[in-house]
Amino acid sequence: MRRLTRKEIVKPNLIPILDSVFIFIFFLLMSAQFLEIYEIGSDAPMISSDEPQKDKKPPLNLSVEIRKRELILRKGIDNKVFKKIAKKDGKYNLEEFGIVLSDLKNQFPKEESIIIKPSSAVKYDSIVRIVDASRMRKSQLDSAGKQIEEKDLFGKVIFDTSN
Repeated sequence: MRRLTRKEIVKPNLIPILDSVFIFIFFLLMSAQFLEIYEIGSDAPMISSDEPQKDKKPPLNLSVEIRKRELILRKGIDNKVFKKIAKKDGKYNLEEFGIVLSDLKNQFPKEESIIIKPSSAVKYDSIVRIVDASRMRKSQLDSAGKQIEEKDLFGKVIFDTSN
C-alpha cells in the first residue's frame, strides 16, 4: 500500500524584494532634479496669401537681431537695417533700445508685433531682458525730468530661429 504524504506549499519570501523596491523608489526620488521651467509666450509667424492693400501705410515689420556685440533693428518689407545699438559697458543698451522702440511705436501706434532673432551665442538671460524691454518701457523721462508711467510697446513677440 501506498502511503500518502502531504506536501506543504512553500510561499516565496517577498520581504527582500519589497525592501529593494522601496529603496529603489527612495533613491529615484532623491536623485530627481526639481527645476522651475519658465517660458516666454510667443506667437507663431503668420503666412498670408492675401495681397496687401495699396492705400494703406506700409507695415512696420520690425525685427531685432540679437548678436553677441550688438542689437540690429530692421524694419519694412525689404527688411533693411534701421538702427544698430552697440553694447554699453558689456551689457546690451536697453535704454537706447527702449527709446528707439518708443519712437517707432509713436510712428506706428497700431503695430503690436516684433520679430526677435537671437544668435546662438547670446545667453538666455539677455534674451529675456530684451523681450521684456520690447514689450514695455518702464522708465521714461519727459522734458522737465519727471518720470512718466510705463508705456506698452510691442506685446506680440515672435521668435525667428532660422539662421
